[in-house]
Amino acid sequence: MKKIPILLLILLLTGCYDYKELNDLAIISGISIEKNNNTFTITTEIINPINDNNNNSLIYTGTGKSVSDAFRKIIKESPKKLYMNHINILIIDKNILTNDLSTILDYFSRNPESRNNFYILIGKSKNILNNNNQDFISSKKIIESLKENKKYLGIANLVTLNDLISNYLNPNIELTLPSIELINNKVKLSTIGIFKNNKLIDYLNEDDSIIYNLIMNNINSTPIKLEY
Repeated sequence: MKKIPILLLILLLTGCYDYKELNDLAIISGISIEKNNNTFTITTEIINPINDNNNNSLIYTGTGKSVSDAFRKIIKESPKKLYMNHINILIIDKNILTNDLSTILDYFSRNPESRNNFYILIGKSKNILNNNNQDFISSKKIIESLKENKKYLGIANLVTLNDLISNYLNPNIELTLPSIELINNKVKLSTIGIFKNNKLIDYLNEDDSIIYNLIMNNINSTPIKLEY
């Protein structure tokens, strides 16, 4: 009789090492982080598996003196364990990006359950991830808009957490990030935010954003107006 390898036998007896029951998890799709008077406010968009009242998302908010404290408040409120391995977007308040970007990068880079390929945007307005808005757009829809914008307009650029960390650590590269805002209570992608010494200083206009993305080879196609 052939002997079963010990490793295979262990796997058969113990099952998956990191298996988690989906019903026990609050799967986070999007996060926004704001700061006001030294207090962080974090809003999380949780995928709603029940989809009651035609609501695909649940929103939880927590505040604290640090990012960790604010997340702990959400953990206390949420009936399920927060799960960050399916984050689509992280929206960072413009005020944080002038002084506290390193704090945000440190938190997510050290979080073992957070993946690094979600997209980062500048929040030019407050409460973007809030389903009390009349025209609430989920993080999934925002990602679709970002990708469509890159494909056909080229006003916004796509930046993942990996990209942002890599550029932040490179002294020869200045950061750029796409931005998003609320206009008449509707979510709208805006132009590219530009940094100096890893601090947000201003925004490009639409034409300059397109030129930047052309130079960086970030555009598939875009209309360009010419005087003739």
